[in-house]
Amino acid sequence: MIYSNTLKQRYQNWLALERAIEALPTAKARGNVFEEFTFAYFTLKSQMYQISEVYTSSNIPEKYRKKYKLGNAQHQDSGIDGLIITNEGKTIAYQCKFRSGRIKPTYEELTKFWSDGRYCDYCCTVANSYSVSNLSDKHSENLQILAKDFDSLEDSF
Repeated sequence: MIYSNTLKQRYQNWLALERAIEALPTAKARGNVFEEFTFAYFTLKSQMYQISEVYTSSNIPEKYRKKYKLGNAQHQDSGIDGLIITNEGKTIAYQCKFRSGRIKPTYEELTKFWSDGRYCDYCCTVANSYSVSNLSDKHSENLQILAKDFDSLEDSF
């Protein structure tokens, strides 16, 4: 993966990186950098999360696309931003949501993701907010990595 210049710089902590992402000119640019950060986060935290394989949406192997009915990688917004295969063989579709001011993603913003990831064992919402829609509790297989997880990252991360 080729990372954006924003991620090639050194930051004192997550808050400094978050501010740099917020300063990007468009929502698409902010989203793309946060997706890159999330991929790096899962790669570096693979032992903690027991990850065997992690893919960005455009790099998901065809065998997994077919098996989990994930759709075409060429589609602009396939609903999921990546796929994780755990050491136990469980699958986790993930979706990244970056919002300035840590505004939580709405249920409507997540429904396409949950629909597209429904054949995976879990869906994981990764957001820089403190919570996601209260209606996300309807989905028992929904995991979340949120601002509190990033705020507690060690400075060396």
